[in-house]
Amino acid sequence: MSKRKNEQKDQLCKQNMTTESSVKEDKTAGMVQLAPCASCAVGVSDLNKKWFIIQVNNNTEKASSEKLSDLGYETYLPVQEVTSIWKDGRKKVRQRILIPNIVFIRLSEQERKDVLSFPFVKRFMVNRAGSLNSFHRHPIATIPDEQMNQLKFMLGQSESSVSIESNQLVLGSRIRIVRGLLRGLEGELLQCSVGKSYIMVSLDCLGYAKLEVSLSDINLLNN
Repeated sequence: MSKRKNEQKDQLCKQNMTTESSVKEDKTAGMVQLAPCASCAVGVSDLNKKWFIIQVNNNTEKASSEKLSDLGYETYLPVQEVTSIWKDGRKKVRQRILIPNIVFIRLSEQERKDVLSFPFVKRFMVNRAGSLNSFHRHPIATIPDEQMNQLKFMLGQSESSVSIESNQLVLGSRIRIVRGLLRGLEGELLQCSVGKSYIMVSLDCLGYAKLEVSLSDINLLNN
């Protein structure tokens, strides 16, 4: 009788162990299914992500940006609508790529390494002003979130043409636009000629986004 009870006890223990094992497998399977896209990967948080600069081939900026977006990555392609007037007087509105061969993408370092393997991505831009590492290479260039938000705001609200200028431009005082659609935008003031003023928004490693403004629409900020 005692022998039979021991056999039943052993059998029950085996069943419990099997059940616990199945539960662990189910939990593990559930965890594996928690990352349906690149931006949802386990361990990747927005705090660890930075804006990088991808270089792509000519005339592939829009297609490259769309491919990356479809894969779940956050991208930004700076474009501005331009109206052209044909000889017969008709108007045509098209999108002008602000920075040729460039797509901005927000990634973690691990995601950056994954994206680099895509055939349509030529390379990530480097910061040539940065110090060389132990492999004698410049650091990968990144753009601060604040600068990206300023650029998006400028392009989204401006009715004038925006251009990208090199770092060689001489900058003036810090200013803020106080009237119009761009109210609140801050940047550097560059006086180019009598009657014309430009606000400059810094973009690390690329230079500055430049936009013409009226002196009556700006206030000087304390440095």
